[in-house]
Amino acid sequence: GHESKTEGGMRYLNKKRNIQQKNRNNNNNNNNNNNYYYLYGEAWDFGEVALGQRGFNASQLHVAGSGIGAFNDRMRDGSLGGSPFAPPDFQGVVTGLALAPNDGSRIRKQQGDHAATLRELLVLSDWIRCGLTGNLRDFEFETFLGVRAKGGDLRIHNQPLAYGVEPQEHVAFLGCHDNMTIFDIVTEKADQAESSESRARMVLLCHALVAFSQGVPFFHAGDDLLRSKNLDRDSYNSGDWFNRVDWTGSTNFFGSGLPVETKNGGQWEFKGTLLREAKRLAPTKEIIQRTHELFKAYIRIRYDSVLWRLPSAENIKRQVRLFNTGPRQVLGVLAVVVDSLPKGEVEGEEGKGEEESRRGYDPKYEQVYVVFNCAPYEVRVDVPADLCRDAAALQLHPILDNPKLDPITASARVEGGGPGSNAVFVVPGRTT
Repeated sequence: GHESKTEGGMRYLNKKRNIQQKNRNNNNNNNNNNNYYYLYGEAWDFGEVALGQRGFNASQLHVAGSGIGAFNDRMRDGSLGGSPFAPPDFQGVVTGLALAPNDGSRIRKQQGDHAATLRELLVLSDWIRCGLTGNLRDFEFETFLGVRAKGGDLRIHNQPLAYGVEPQEHVAFLGCHDNMTIFDIVTEKADQAESSESRARMVLLCHALVAFSQGVPFFHAGDDLLRSKNLDRDSYNSGDWFNRVDWTGSTNFFGSGLPVETKNGGQWEFKGTLLREAKRLAPTKEIIQRTHELFKAYIRIRYDSVLWRLPSAENIKRQVRLFNTGPRQVLGVLAVVVDSLPKGEVEGEEGKGEEESRRGYDPKYEQVYVVFNCAPYEVRVDVPADLCRDAAALQLHPILDNPKLDPITASARVEGGGPGSNAVFVVPGRTT
């Protein structure tokens, strides 16, 4: 006979539930009638349950080893800048920190002087790198200080920067549910002189960071269409006018209203100034549709190779390497290479680890590289000679090597690599 298998996902407020309850739910769901459920949640550790005040709850610090997914706010805040509680125009790696400063940074120096923002850019870049490699506390890499460290040994707000044990515990996200959309966050943080095209490319960088992270990618409905809630920071009770999505991709509704006072009134002046610029800042239909098509391209590429979806921490620690790291890195650039396991090794293994090893082998690609250029200008990044198996064989993925999809992305290339010359990735500004 044939077995029937279904899959589903359940999202919880992890901090409100103890870890034993979550594990019991997980085991019961996955052992019942061959159904497989993925449990995940916000897992923020604050308020009345912070630091285990009401038991061993399923917060970020406690999910390690449980298999339960937790949203990664470190990757979110490193990419976009600030936090939900910081000034709205605090910048991050994607939104122009140090390399394309806004008025708040350039004039008011709210994130420090230029030297301070450069250092923060380096710090936040390492936050993102931990997310790209699965948010694993035992993954080791070279930090911006030039020392090797494990993600769990680095600190953020007096907590470990990386806290997971397995990649399924890592929910990579930059926008979700009733919070602001990525377009709206970028609108508040990018320099006001940035064009709507530049802002769309920032949003695309956000999508690419999630799509090519190890772990579980999470996308907010409509973010691929540059969805706007008119800068509403909490749209739970804002009704259809602010929560609507134009699924045809003709408009994103930016500039159609001032968000409700309840959660936004204190920033009405700031938000109103931006909303009055809707004619200049709102994306055209062409920009929305190009963003949507590139988003779909990223998803197709993710599922074109098992190397973007490694099944275990052991696979990641063995097969994933970061480059362009340390004190001499090209600023604003994040770069990852993932190796396929040798075919012979996979075929020769038996028993419990056979399936995981097979999934670490890619019959199509010996290696895959991804370079995220968050800088507003073209960069040149050395292909790591100690990691690269065959620089002459490197080529842009065929899905992206298509000027009709996006001529800017299609212009990315590898130069050199012949006898006596080093290969170099050449990547246009704000491009993956």
